[in-house]
Parts: sequence; C-alpha cells; structure tokens
Amino acid sequence: MPGLFDLLQQPDAQLGLQLLAAGGYSPTPMSAGQRISGALQNFQAQQDAGVKRASMQAQAQREQAINNMIVSRLASRGGGAAPGGAPGAGQGTGGVPVMPMGAAGGGSGAPAGMGGAPGGTGGGVAQSSGPQSGAASSFPFSMDDLALLSTAGAKNAGDLFNMYKYVNDGVKREAGNYYKDPVTGAVSYMPKIDNGMDFAPDGSIQPARGYVKANAAIKGTEAGATTAATEAAKYPYTVGADRQRQVTQASLDPQTVEGADGNRYYVPRLAIAQGGAGAGGPGGAPGVGGAPGQGGGFMAGRDPVRQQSATALNDNWIKNAYQPTLDSGKAASDSLTNIQALRTIDLNTGWGTDAKATAASVLAGMGIAPKNAEMFAANAQKFQSVAMDRLMKKQVEQKGTATEGDAKRINQTYVSLQNTPQANDFILDLAQAQASQDQRRAQYYEAALPLAQKAGDLTRVDREWRKIQGSIWADPTLQRWSK
Repeated sequence: MPGLFDLLQQPDAQLGLQLLAAGGYSPTPMSAGQRISGALQNFQAQQDAGVKRASMQAQAQREQAINNMIVSRLASRGGGAAPGGAPGAGQGTGGVPVMPMGAAGGGSGAPAGMGGAPGGTGGGVAQSSGPQSGAASSFPFSMDDLALLSTAGAKNAGDLFNMYKYVNDGVKREAGNYYKDPVTGAVSYMPKIDNGMDFAPDGSIQPARGYVKANAAIKGTEAGATTAATEAAKYPYTVGADRQRQVTQASLDPQTVEGADGNRYYVPRLAIAQGGAGAGGPGGAPGVGGAPGQGGGFMAGRDPVRQQSATALNDNWIKNAYQPTLDSGKAASDSLTNIQALRTIDLNTGWGTDAKATAASVLAGMGIAPKNAEMFAANAQKFQSVAMDRLMKKQVEQKGTATEGDAKRINQTYVSLQNTPQANDFILDLAQAQASQDQRRAQYYEAALPLAQKAGDLTRVDREWRKIQGSIWADPTLQRWSK
C-alpha cells in the first residue's frame, strides 16, 4: 500500500509543488505569468533529470547483464573470473575480453625448419596460418556468443569478431616474403616455388609427383592439335603480306614501253602486268594502261619523226598564224581610229576632200595598197563596193561554226541597204566589229601561247579560239542591224 508521501512523487503533485513555490516571496518583483513560466521550467527540468537517471540505470543494468554473460561463458570454458566479477585471463579493461595471442601454427605438410611454410603449394599463392591448438590459445567465444553479444549491444563486438576470424582463419601470406610472429617475435620465410614443384621430406624442392609426365602429355596434345590450325590461320595473312610486298615493289618499278603514238613512256611494272594504268604520272601513256586521264606513265622520249613534224608545224604556225594575228591586232587600233574619223564627216552633203582622204585610210587599214586606196576612195560608190568586198572576203576567211551563216546574213543586209545613205553606216559598223574582233583574237593568242607551249602543240590555240570566237553579230556595234 503506497504511503502518504508517495503521492508527492506523481507528476501532478510535483507540478503543484512548483506552482506553490513560485507563489512565495521573491526579492525581485515578478508578474503572475513570469512566476507560472518559471514554475513550468523547473518542473520540466526535474522531469528531464528523472528520465536521464532512468536511462543511466538501464544502461548500467544492460552492461552488467552483458558482463555477467561474458563471465558465464568464460567460466563454462574454464577461463575463470577475475576478482570483482571481471573475466579472467584474456580479459581487457571495461569488461571487454582480449584475444590471447598464441603462436600461429604452420601449414600441414611443411618441412621441418621452414617456419610454418605451407608444403606442396605453388609459388605466389596466398597462404593462411593454421588454427590455434590447445585450450590456453583457443578463442574463448563461439560465433553464437559473438552474435548474442552484438545483439545485446556489447561494446567492441566487431573487434571480437575480427579476433575470432584471426584465430580460426589465420592471415594470408604471400610466398616469397618474410613474416614476424606477432606473439613470439620469430621471423619466418614463406618460400616461393614454381608450378609443378613440391617440397621433399628433407625440405628441398623437387618436381611434384606425376606433374612432369602429365604436363608433357598435355603440351604434346596441345601442340599436335593446334599446329595444323595455327598454320591454317596464318596462311591467309602470310599470302596477303607477300602479295602486298610484291604489289608495292611492282608499283615502284618503272619500265620503258612504247605507246601507240610512237613515244616511249615510263610505266610501273604493276600497270603492265594488270593491263591498266598504274600509280603515278599525270596521264596514261597513249596505248599503255588504262583510259586517258588515268595515272600511267611519264614520257621517257619522243618519237623522232613525230617530234620533227611537231617542231615544223609549230614553226609554221608561229610564222603564218600567230605573228599575223598579232599584226592584225595592232593594225586594228589604227583602223578603229580611221573609222571613227570617217563617222564624223557628213557624207550626205557630198564626198569631199576630207571624206576621200579618210576613206582611203580606212581602205588601207583593210589591206589595200595606199595608191589603190586613194583611187577607190574617189567617190562613195567605189568606196562602198571595194570596202564591202574586202569585208566579205575577210569574213569568209574566218574559221568557225558561225562563219558561213554570218557571211550570208551580212550580204543580205548590205543588199537591202545598197544605194541608200545607210549603206555607209553599215559598212563602217561592220569594219569596226571586225577590227574589235581582231584585237580580242590577238589578246587571246598572247595569253594562250604559254599554255600551248607546255602542252607541246601550238596549233591548239587556233582550235580553242574557234570555240569561243562566236558570231560577228554578237558585237554591240551591229546590234542595231539585227532588228
């Protein structure tokens, strides 16, 4: 039955006492709210202190239970207990046991004097020390004990588990290294032996029993089974590499061959063997390897007959085509001046002295001898007849696709204007158009000559000019007669 004062331990009673105490005398004037707030703060602090005391008591009880369990486990394994209820030998401070550090045993099969080295193992394989023997060196806790301690919240349960693993599993050791025993301090060497080797009873190293014969049999089987497959796999590469070597050598080996044009050319041996153009060369040798324009051969020597013929042809072209064209271009400048001068004379008022002199200059520019030019310029009728005859003759001598049609059209236009004042204008326009064309032709020949010289055929200039010459009626001067 609770006592009278036990009621004072209830929370409501404690809060009431705090409120009564807050209502007492205070040297500092305080309001009712301040007194109530202070009473509540004191009550809360008192409650927190009680909870903390209860938590510390529970923790102490839990640690005592764990300690009792450890003592019980040690006692059941003969470990004994230290005075005051602490664990016996191997017990650390704070009730936490410490693993006894016994000497790690050597692996099974190790020869005497090898310091615990494992026997019958290949070099470089990680090894572990054997489990501890004897009650004094065995770990005092089982896996179940460690699990129970961890569940109960024991401190350093993880460290105990690591100690358990160390005692039972040992530590990995790499062959070919020295190691020091953590308990005894003895230094031992972990031997390193090759695959197929083993320790003899006296500690020496010898081939493992049956390994040599078994290994030889395996290697022989592998060699016999794979030799044919290996050679078959290498065959395409060997043939391909040899072919590539031959192709490369043939593509770099020049041969001299005669082309269909009689000239001799350097052509790669590969092109001759394949019957097509090879690598290198600005163009295929005529009649040697491949289509025109493909890489083929460099000229090694010209056909003597063709070379002499080309030289004579080029000389003839220079004398009879190139130079006359340049001369015509220079004369065209004077002709244009004379034509322009004749345009400034009013021929409708008569054929005076100025008209005769200027007309004679125009005729002379067309290639008529000066004395004959003066005679033909005596009157407008003779001038028109002679001038038109010279212009038509020059037009017919032109070469090109539009020459015949241009000449026919010029003749038709003149016939329609004959014996009219416009006839003179048409003649002057036609003469100016031809002079302008002579100037353009001379400029083209001068520019194209260096290119033709590189090609070795100067007559090509004529052929190219005819492609761009165009119709005489395209000249702006004759546009008014095209309507």
